Amino acid sequence: MGDTIVVRFKDDYVALAPGTRIGRYVVRSVLGHGSFGITYLAHDGQLGSDVAIKEYLPMALAVRHNGVTVVPNSTRVAEQFTWGRDRFIEEGHTLAGFRGRPGMVHVYDLVEDNGTAYIVMELVQGSTLDEKLERDGPLSVQDVYRLLPPLLDVLATVHQAGFVHRDIKPANILLDREGRPILIDFGAARAAMAARTTAMTAVFTPGYAAVEQFIEAKQGPWTDIYGLSATFYRAISGCMPPRSVERALDDGYQPLADLKPAGFPVQLLRGIDRGLAVRPADRPQTIEQWRAALFSAQAAAPPAAPALGRRWRTVVYAGVGSLAVVAAAGTILLVRPANRTAWLEEALDKVSKPAGWLQDAWDDVSKPAGLLMPGIDKDGEQSPQKNAEASPGEDAETAARPEVALPRAEAQDLASADSAYKRGDFATALQLVRPLADAGNSRAQTYLGIMYDNGQGVPQDDAQAVAWYRKAAGQGDPRAQTNLGAAYESGRGVARDLGQAIELYRKAADQQDVAAEYILGRMYATGRGIPQDYGQAAEWFRKAADHGNAGAQFNLGFLYGEGRGVPQDRGQALALYRKAANQGHTGAQTNLGAAYEAGQGVEKDFAQAADWYRKAADQGNAVAQYNLGKLYGSGRGVPQDYREAMGWYRKAAAQDHALAGATLGYAYDVGRGVPQDPAQAANWYRKAVDDGSVDSMYALGLLYQKGRGVPQDVVQADRWITLAVLRYAASEKIKRERAVRALKDLESTMTPEQIERAQTLVREWTASVQ
Repeated sequence: MGDTIVVRFKDDYVALAPGTRIGRYVVRSVLGHGSFGITYLAHDGQLGSDVAIKEYLPMALAVRHNGVTVVPNSTRVAEQFTWGRDRFIEEGHTLAGFRGRPGMVHVYDLVEDNGTAYIVMELVQGSTLDEKLERDGPLSVQDVYRLLPPLLDVLATVHQAGFVHRDIKPANILLDREGRPILIDFGAARAAMAARTTAMTAVFTPGYAAVEQFIEAKQGPWTDIYGLSATFYRAISGCMPPRSVERALDDGYQPLADLKPAGFPVQLLRGIDRGLAVRPADRPQTIEQWRAALFSAQAAAPPAAPALGRRWRTVVYAGVGSLAVVAAAGTILLVRPANRTAWLEEALDKVSKPAGWLQDAWDDVSKPAGLLMPGIDKDGEQSPQKNAEASPGEDAETAARPEVALPRAEAQDLASADSAYKRGDFATALQLVRPLADAGNSRAQTYLGIMYDNGQGVPQDDAQAVAWYRKAAGQGDPRAQTNLGAAYESGRGVARDLGQAIELYRKAADQQDVAAEYILGRMYATGRGIPQDYGQAAEWFRKAADHGNAGAQFNLGFLYGEGRGVPQDRGQALALYRKAANQGHTGAQTNLGAAYEAGQGVEKDFAQAADWYRKAADQGNAVAQYNLGKLYGSGRGVPQDYREAMGWYRKAAAQDHALAGATLGYAYDVGRGVPQDPAQAANWYRKAVDDGSVDSMYALGLLYQKGRGVPQDVVQADRWITLAVLRYAASEKIKRERAVRALKDLESTMTPEQIERAQTLVREWTASVQ
């Protein structure tokens, strides 16, 4: 916002004036009015960021007194006003529980002040779906596939928590700067008040509201399904459906399946029609039932389009892959492969992305979907940049393999298709490639499989993608073999079969397909579908590393550093890290920085450590950001600068780096580099707890015990210290003993009832995490 001055209109006597303080937040301007309250743009002076604040001010029940305080407008409605405020606070707590969930505005804080309550939320820059429809007209099939799946995921989460939105419409779907949908303006508190008093209007918008919202009938997930169906009816057809109450008397609804908008699968249209059934019992009763009605039985998860700022639809190679933070050389953090866990298995089951390329196992660097003749980029993924350098008759992956020359006409059509694909003209690419695929050209068949995989020029269809990959793989095409293997590994479009996946990867790897070589290394390293064998992992990583694959160079370097499958050789590890780092691999850059900081394999050099950390940190690597913050905090290799240190910690914490959040909490707790602020410390400790920091559990317990930054509460103190005791690892004996002593001292001052309440909270928290 900078130095922008916001002036309230002279006749606006309801809203708070600019400059008014709500806790630590300063009001800048009004974002919106409603009968239930006002939403403000405000500034958080402590964190230096803008937020949105929703104020409880039901116009039918309350008035503004002295320009600030909210009071009931009569003694007759005072009890209703107070009851509604309590429901508003409950709603804030519920929404705060969804923090970190994609597709929802994050709730940061709840403030009770000025006789009312405020929900402090993330400020999302963007426009509403309603504004987009007014500006651009009906959505394309690609837009629908991009927006509908994440909204289904949001509602499934909300409904599972026993919450119903009740007012889904285009104006309540915000599109952020990257086009991602965010569901806003939950109406639970307002709905509860409307049911209690005739002074409040009900929560719904005619045209988007189900018939049960007009009468005293039970509402549930089926109510939100109607609202979202009505939203996408308008988004696809350009017209709002008739009001549900009018349809109950004389149904003039025109089904989308009868309108047949161009390019939309019939099953999707019929699924939306089902969601708009007048009788609640005739609609799907849950989001999962509706998802099955919208999308094919073979792909219960809906198709996705690759344009939301993250990568979509291929198997996630998380088996060797997530970033795991481990302490090495004191407090230096290394990027290293994680052991295979149930969480990783779940990630493989639930997350899907285009099978045309691969995700580097240790680095979440996003890349576009693969093209017809993909090269392999620096992070182990098929790269359109390298593909642009390859001619239709040359495959960058398999240049050493003899190729049968294509007829000139086929080669020209493939080259033209590739050019059209690169500029996003999928219709032309499809028109050129389909005849070749039908005629048996394996490259065209692979190309067509990728287009079905990504929903580019055709409706996304896992089964069709698999069918075309299978045709090309049967002719020995290594790219098709790799992509078909990915389908078998993820269970997309075909029954999941790791043995079949490995067999296909091996066939492709035997033809020097670098992607397949890399994947086989990953599968041997994790024992996924095959006995774990670090020696075999090293061999396959070496093949891919020799072909210049940065991800394989990094992984092989890690094996040398640990002495797994190969003799331990830190010099060889560093040489491989350096090769990968010079290609921009952030994990390798981070580990080179750690080597220079610790003096392992090289002479200790903090300046070199800072340089390598910065390269990775500038690309968004959270471990490097944390390590660089430590160097600035200690003045090693860089001038000591607490503000710079805090900046890097914040960047890492924003990516859910637990130690960074805990470090920020400690800084505010003791006033190191920032003004001492126990309330801020508590906020950062809570976030670090959410990200997995056990130390922050203990620290948060101490704050509750002493009433520093939070209300004094021995039950909450007991809860968090107990959780720390239970979760400290065996190697953290000193920390655990310290927490046990603190817990013993605390419980000596508590009643048995208080201790039992704390244990109940511990059990509830543990169950929710599990």
